[in-house]
Amino acid sequence: MVAFDLLRVFADPLPYVRFVEWAVTAPAIIAFLLNFDVYVRNRHVQGANDNLTAAAAMPVLAARLGPERPPDVELVFALTGCEEAGLGGAMALQREVRSRWDRKNTVFINMDGLSNGQLRYIDPEGELFLLRPDRWLVDLVDEVRGSRPGFAPFADVAPFDITIGGTDMAAFQTAGWQGISFVAIDPATGSPRHYHTTRDTVDNLDLEEYEVSLDFISELARRVMKRGSSAVKNEETAADPRPSPIS
Repeated sequence: MVAFDLLRVFADPLPYVRFVEWAVTAPAIIAFLLNFDVYVRNRHVQGANDNLTAAAAMPVLAARLGPERPPDVELVFALTGCEEAGLGGAMALQREVRSRWDRKNTVFINMDGLSNGQLRYIDPEGELFLLRPDRWLVDLVDEVRGSRPGFAPFADVAPFDITIGGTDMAAFQTAGWQGISFVAIDPATGSPRHYHTTRDTVDNLDLEEYEVSLDFISELARRVMKRGSSAVKNEETAADPRPSPIS
């Protein structure tokens, strides 16, 4: 807008200036009218898939992974809100833990809707910075994908490029943490089915896709825990050959 203000000051008599200004303003007008339509109709989106599926997955994953957790691994499950408002919840968590969670030994697995499509991992994302998952995590995804024929076709996990916007993972990747983000995508539309519509209800969830997504992420988390535990033990052994407890 500053650029257009300067253009108006110095080149206002030129006919094309107003035309360019109107063309650039049109998307904002369309967005306003669409949101005004939502306000007038007063109908909310339940968000059963986006993103209650990931929220509901938290206690399931905790119950599955908790008993298998190595003693030197900590599991933290976090629900972050305000994603549509600049990743507000994720940014707040990032500020809270930035001085406490070691970037070398902390791994984030982010879930952003686990049904109504085939499971994908986000690569790349970011509107200001190009953010990519760590290579070793992508290799683990490939391992998990090949470990069980039942994962296909629901979780034939391939990279998905988010061209606009991003996931909560971006808040942590930009601060130097390792991680990977997952979302279910319908290949026919490039988004989850019923995405951001009033049809995103529990009745319209594909529970078979959801179950496979949960199984896939559970298995990935197991392998991340195993790898992390081994890495920490190797570091401790290299520093001190005597066995010692790890907190």
